[in-house]
Formats: sequence, C-alpha cells, structure tokens
Amino acid sequence: MSIEFRLATDVVPSGDIQLANGTVVDVADWSTLIMAQINVGTGGDGKQRVATCTATLVGPTVVLMAAHCVDNPLGAKPRAALLRVDGRKLALDCAIHPDYLKHDPRVSSPRGSEDWALCLVNDMGVPPATLASMKFDVVLATSPLALNEPVLMVGYGCSDLHVENGELAWSQSDKRLRIGDERISSPPIWGSLNPTYATIVSSKGLEPALCPGDSGGPLFSGIASDSPRQPRRIRAVNSSVAVSKRSDAGYDIVSMVAATGNSTFERWAKAWVNQHKLFKPVICGISRRPGESPCLQ
Repeated sequence: MSIEFRLATDVVPSGDIQLANGTVVDVADWSTLIMAQINVGTGGDGKQRVATCTATLVGPTVVLMAAHCVDNPLGAKPRAALLRVDGRKLALDCAIHPDYLKHDPRVSSPRGSEDWALCLVNDMGVPPATLASMKFDVVLATSPLALNEPVLMVGYGCSDLHVENGELAWSQSDKRLRIGDERISSPPIWGSLNPTYATIVSSKGLEPALCPGDSGGPLFSGIASDSPRQPRRIRAVNSSVAVSKRSDAGYDIVSMVAATGNSTFERWAKAWVNQHKLFKPVICGISRRPGESPCLQ
C-alpha cells in the first residue's frame, strides 16, 4: 500500500490558529509542508501503531524528506508513495541517498545519518493549481550548521513530549503543527560514524524536540517561532530522537537531524536533478536561486 501524503493546509484544521509548544502558529505560513500517517504494525496491547512523516516541497515537482520514511529494508526500491492535492493522487518517484543504503537496515531507527530522500512528483505535465501558485522553500547546501546556531524545529505527530521513567512519553498526534526555537548543540563531525548528523539537546527533557515517529520535516535557520515570515532556509531533515541521562540523574531529549550543508548532500542533489532533466525539476537552493520564481526569497 502506498504512503499517502497530504498538504499541511489540508491536514491541520483550515483557517485555525494552532497553539504548539506555547507558540501561536498560522498553518498558512507552512504551506510547503506535506504529511503522511504510516501504519507500523501492532503493539503488545493489540493496538495499531501509527508513525507520521513530514516532508517539504522544495520545488513544484520535488519533495525532500527523510530516507527512512520510504525506506524498504526488504526490497530493492523505496516504498510507493503519493501526494494527494486538489482531488488528485500524484505518484512520488523517490530516490534515497546511496550512502544511507550502505548501512544495515534497522527496525526502530534510521540506518545512518545520510537520511535524505528526494521524490519527483508525477503531475503528468499538468500541475495542480495549488502547487502552480505556490512559493517553495529553499535548501541551503553550501553552509554547514555551526555550534550554538539558532534554528527552528518543525514537526507534527505528537504532543506533550516528555521523559517518564527514563523513556520518552507522548500523546498521539492532535493535528497540530509543532514548532520551537532551539540551538545546535553539536554540529556534524566529518569522519565520525554519523558524519552528517547534527544534534539538538532539549535540556531537562522539555520540548521543543522531535517526536518519536515524526520524521522528515525541515529544520530551518533565518526564522524564529515569532517571526516565521522572514527569509528562511532548510538546513537539515529531522531524523531521530533519543533520551540522554545527565550526571545529575535527570534526562535530556536529543534530536538528531541530517544536515544538508555539506558536499555529500549537495553533490547528490545536483546529480539527482541532472538524472531527471527530462522532467525539468526545480530544487530551490540547488538548481534555482532564492527569490527566483518559484522559490521563496
């Protein structure tokens, strides 16, 4: 069964101002986000487990998401996915970064830090009106994330994330966008086991942080929760989250993001555009400059 993505403006209650992590959020500011719910099996209590995946439209026919959202450990090709928009179901042709696929498959976490997938939206040459009039987010691939750099986390899929008895606890998605201001706790370290991971420590086990099961969404710089309409850049893809015990016996929530500001991502994204040149895909920040139509400034 295909993973079905929908626009955030269709998923989050239309016209409402959502309260997320104490911040007032207007869903209209996040029109490039798309979201999917994915069945991940049945838990010990017999209940169906559902994960969510957030992705970003970075061009009229291009989606950037976490590789593990569409990874198929048992098959040679990524999982089938589609985008529902304007009453149409458009197939997504997804490609996963080859370095990610070199890692062994894992059941409950991404294979590695190269956790990126690019997907071509097959609109059959007729773009949906919503996408034809949209301005798209810009990926920054030429500047690495720096220690203590301010960033904005964006997610969807849970609320009330906290640490309980040393483990993450949360409530299932309440159809609210979750955004929060943070700073980079450790930038990517080239040559390490996970060379493109940056980490964000949400001290004392408090939000904002990534939700378990909510991956693929963008990490931004240039904006803050109280000023989302400033020029913004995608700096990473949300990948995974863990708990870290402190020396005082308390806990922090550690979010890991797959940074885009490196040659590993940039070379691959440019090669992907070239491989699909017949379809003339645009990736804002890679094949089109900020401010050039159809890219945001």
